[in-house]
Amino acid sequence: MELELNTTHLNCYDTVLDTTLFHEETLETIVPDACPDILRIVDCEAMVCLKGKEAQEGRAEISGSVRAAVLYLPDGAEGVRRMTVTIPFTCSAEALGIHAGCLVTAMPRVHSADARSLNPRKVLTRVDLAVEVSVFARQTESLCDGVTCPAEGGIQQLTETQNAYLVTAVEEKPFSFSDDVSISGTKPRVEELLKSRADIECSESKLIGNKLIFKGEVHLQLLYRDPSNTLCPASFDLPFSQIMEVSGVEEEADCALQVQLTGCECILNDGNDGDSMISVALALLAQAVVREVRPVQLLSDVYSTVCGLHAERRTYTFHQLVENSIMTMPGMTEHQPYYSRRQEVNRLWDSLAAQLPQDCRENLTAVECYWDEQLYGVLRHSFYLGFLQAMESVQAPGNSGSSGSCSEILSRVEYELDMTPRY
Repeated sequence: MELELNTTHLNCYDTVLDTTLFHEETLETIVPDACPDILRIVDCEAMVCLKGKEAQEGRAEISGSVRAAVLYLPDGAEGVRRMTVTIPFTCSAEALGIHAGCLVTAMPRVHSADARSLNPRKVLTRVDLAVEVSVFARQTESLCDGVTCPAEGGIQQLTETQNAYLVTAVEEKPFSFSDDVSISGTKPRVEELLKSRADIECSESKLIGNKLIFKGEVHLQLLYRDPSNTLCPASFDLPFSQIMEVSGVEEEADCALQVQLTGCECILNDGNDGDSMISVALALLAQAVVREVRPVQLLSDVYSTVCGLHAERRTYTFHQLVENSIMTMPGMTEHQPYYSRRQEVNRLWDSLAAQLPQDCRENLTAVECYWDEQLYGVLRHSFYLGFLQAMESVQAPGNSGSSGSCSEILSRVEYELDMTPRY
């Protein structure tokens, strides 16, 4: 007798990669001819802008630029001076399953920035970036919700409803806005803008129909020099509100929205009534990842009251299952988060080995073996805790499981996992 499986299909996104890249860039810059020589550098402020993100075969590439404001005391003059350094960057992350059709979200952040003078006319600027990268691939999940069979087969089916938490939409929207902000005449007049910083906060987002409505503020902080060479701060809150198209999701879905800076310009203009006017132009990119709970009907048991059952049994040890299904190829590729992390760890081992002399690499190999043993121990204990929870569910009041048989099974599992106490 042949049975035909019935399947239902769910369109969603698979999270192929979710990681944070740490990237460093350095650049030597000549002080412009119009600026005086450097006596001493006093501060360095950096702001990162995302320029591009692209999924390629096996990798995701992120590009952008860092604009650093280097503040220094001039030689032979008074007052803090500024020079601007623009540093382009490109970084990438590799993972199986990434292809040109994938969608990429990226959020670069400045981890640290510093500058030092190589001589009175040359500056070395270094920035450390932390780039959050996620890659999503469209996929269709096929789930078995029943079987089709002849009536004379005596087939009995048991189905149950489960909830699947899926990524159902990945959307983005670039937008820009500009505004003029003024520094009141009660404050010192602006002689020179020294540095600026824009922090973005998304305060509210809501799904209504096929629209995602979101609003927030850009917290703009400025530092300027007045005519008496005194440093003065100023801050402004610039609100924004936008609507993004998001289709195929319910209004109760969860939305993770991030807004990234892609451009920022602050230009000093002459204002009225003695006020200093600053024209601000911002370019932003909103990135939304929508997740929602969808109920699915699953086939959990099927049997025949007419035909006999002939089961084929095989014996596996826990070690064999872990080695074949998780810790070695090709089974490792079925567990993408672990496989991607393992690739990163292997690259670190290779990098360390390349930096060590030949006679020290044996010690590194010993550390690597110890790392694998610890990883195996984590897998073993994770399996045991899950199995223990299942046994407790079977023995719960109202279930038909025998406490005696469950205890016997648990003891045998503990013995096989080498978790019995030693005296």
